[in-house]
Amino acid sequence: AEAIFAGFPHQDTFALKPEVISKILRQFPPANLLIKLGKATIDELEKEYEPNDILALSSFSEEREHMDRIWDWVWENARPEHFGSVSLKPLVVSYKGFPSLTEMKEASSLSKLSGRVVLSNLRKGTGGDFPKLRYFTMVAKNIVESERYGEIWEEFARQRRGFRRKVINSLEGHWGREPLSAHNIFENMNQQIMVQRIKEMAKELGRKEPRSLARALEDIAYSYHLAQILPDGQFIPCSAWTWASYSFKGGRGVPTPISLHVERDWASREFLVRVYKAVGGSEEKMDTKITELMGQEKEFENLARVLFPEGSQESFT
Repeated sequence: AEAIFAGFPHQDTFALKPEVISKILRQFPPANLLIKLGKATIDELEKEYEPNDILALSSFSEEREHMDRIWDWVWENARPEHFGSVSLKPLVVSYKGFPSLTEMKEASSLSKLSGRVVLSNLRKGTGGDFPKLRYFTMVAKNIVESERYGEIWEEFARQRRGFRRKVINSLEGHWGREPLSAHNIFENMNQQIMVQRIKEMAKELGRKEPRSLARALEDIAYSYHLAQILPDGQFIPCSAWTWASYSFKGGRGVPTPISLHVERDWASREFLVRVYKAVGGSEEKMDTKITELMGQEKEFENLARVLFPEGSQESFT
């Protein structure tokens, strides 16, 4: 985790301030976490952990109702001044200490409100054929995602009106089933930014480390969204994310079409950007619309219908 954070370009994020989180935790103490770590009060816990760390850990130690109370507090009380620039950090824990981590389907998890990327060691026999590659791509994407949520919340803070509602809306129920959903297009931008930073990482490492490592990262970046169709018609994805994710989740052999989220979303975004530019729009305007939809809890919507309200659904499917 430290190596990834040291090598992967990143910056601070916009999240809940430590003093605000401390106040929230006193109002809603994470009982299970206090017992697990042998502490009687939040004051004792804060002698060893930062408030942002405690909030991130509580999402794994407590029942869902605890995080619901946190979100309810944000919905009812949060103001722009409760958020600020927070150092984005990794938080490494053992799944033996936090059994609920065994249910985490990925190598890491992002605690958006606290600005923490939570990672756990792998149980014996898990991780697939490319565990370190999965850790790298997941952590890198979580870093980018945290920054982008921070940028969106900072925009909500500038607008001020409806701030707390927009923050919670951006966190709730945003999965998009349709290929052209605002969520999928947002996710792909996260992937594209990650790939650009991998290129930067490779360039920097090429000056310091053995050239073979930099070359491997370059290969990952430049082949990330590509694919090859073999003479027999078999589709072979080239994305490091696709291969590592598929294997991590127990897949064998070549990733199946249902696993090709990166390739699908990449093509969808490129398609929408080109069509939108052709009618006078821009990629920046499209991303602004996605931000608006996130603030309205409408990230699931088909972005084509939003950008081209007069077009029929069939025109973009």
